[in-house]
Amino acid sequence: MTNHSGRTSWPDHEAKTCQVLTIIPMKPYRNLYPSICAWENLEYAYRRARKGKRGRAPAGAA
Repeated sequence: MTNHSGRTSWPDHEAKTCQVLTIIPMKPYRNLYPSICAWENLEYAYRRARKGKRGRAPAGAA
């Protein structure tokens, strides 16, 4: 398949191989809500999410 610039893009002429993933059952965790919603964790998540985005235009701005 070629795109508008004439380059070959995936899927190309070569066969792609896929690995079969083994499904591992998830371990149940109890009482996570209080630790996830703790103010320190929310603040930490916010700081990590905004890291490197300072000075950029907002996503909705054209």
